[in-house]
Amino acid sequence: MIQELAKLSMKFSENVLDSTKQYEKLITDKNDILGLPATALGLAAQAATTKVLAVYIEVKVILLIVHK
Repeated sequence: MIQELAKLSMKFSENVLDSTKQYEKLITDKNDILGLPATALGLAAQAATTKVLAVYIEVKVILLIVHK
C-alpha cells in the first residue's frame, strides 16, 4: 500500500512538472505586464523569441520535407 502511494505521488509530481513546462500565455495587452521587473520582461522576451525561432525552424523543416 505504501509503495503504491509512493508511486502515485511520484507520478503526480511528474505530471505537474510536465504541465508547468508546457504552459504558455499569449499576452496581447501591455497592461497585463505593467509592473513586472525588467529581468522578468527580459526572460519572457527571450523565451518568446526562442519559441518563435523554434516554430520557424520547425515549419521550414516541414516545408523542406514536403517539397522534396
